[in-house]
Amino acid sequence: MDILIILLITLCLWGAEFSSRGHDDYAGREQTTAVKGIFALLILMSHSRGYIDPEACAANGFLFTLLLDKLGQLIVVMFMFYSGYGIMEALKRDRRNYIATFSTRRLLKVWLLFAIAVALYVLLNFALGNSYPTGHILLSFTGWTSIGNSNWFVFVILALYLLTYVAMLAADRLGLSPRFIVAATYVLTALLLAGLVAAGKEVYWYDTMLAYPTGMLFSTLKPRIESALRGRRWLIAALAVAALFAACYAAGPYTPLTARPDATIIRRWAFHLAAPSLFALLVIILTMKLRIRNPLLYRIGVDAFAIYILQRLAMIAGTRLGLNSSPLLFVAAVTAATLLIAALYTKATKRLLTRK
Repeated sequence: MDILIILLITLCLWGAEFSSRGHDDYAGREQTTAVKGIFALLILMSHSRGYIDPEACAANGFLFTLLLDKLGQLIVVMFMFYSGYGIMEALKRDRRNYIATFSTRRLLKVWLLFAIAVALYVLLNFALGNSYPTGHILLSFTGWTSIGNSNWFVFVILALYLLTYVAMLAADRLGLSPRFIVAATYVLTALLLAGLVAAGKEVYWYDTMLAYPTGMLFSTLKPRIESALRGRRWLIAALAVAALFAACYAAGPYTPLTARPDATIIRRWAFHLAAPSLFALLVIILTMKLRIRNPLLYRIGVDAFAIYILQRLAMIAGTRLGLNSSPLLFVAAVTAATLLIAALYTKATKRLLTRK
């Protein structure tokens, strides 16, 4: 299993360039897409473990198990961060037009991509003889429930997009600056987080959400941050953020949220919720100097959303075929099949959604 991690590290370093002076496109489309490709592969590996005997997986992959255990939910953080960052960058380029088209080009498009994928899972379940209540199936098209597919991320990102849209409309109506949009999105994200906690959703539904408005905040402060991190100050900032992240990561939560959490639990959860945003900032700071230039990672990053929503098709099929009895074979087969399916899906849906 460890060979998979070694191959991933090789992909990251293949073609990578380190510049002490840094490069201007560290948050550009090419770089961010390649970074998404790295984490998309980690998501595939992580979810594949759920279909394999944990003891067999650990016995055959110490590094594989250690890395994925330590990263945990951090593997989705950059998707949250880059989503918030990308929205603010687009808003700065053409505010009026972006707000006018946001509901269709962002909200509706993402939902349609997800809904088509859920329909494929409906067909797969029918073929396998699996049944779900009608209400459960209908809710699965919102991401609130699952019929075997990955769902929580899509529900959360759609909810965050909707809340951002509300903030943008309010700012546009009142003539307020982008800073209001960021502040409002932080508040609305916190309310969404509280709502998911109250609804009894698992921790992974909400513990990375604050990275999204942090991406928006980074976009608004980007010129100042770049100016502040020139020269040796970059290294100081990298070390400081790394230390803060390590402290927050180690601080908690350790204890579940309860109806009336005490002060200790609240402090631990404050650290826990801050850690993902600090992780995202650390990745951003590192990519200011390190450019990922692997074309395969870029291609995988292009298909990252399709990989997420379609990955369990191959996992379910592989399990039915008994491939999960061999951890390495299963993960390798699932990864290869999912990358192919996702590439075809991205190409097909792009044609479908751009037809006039």
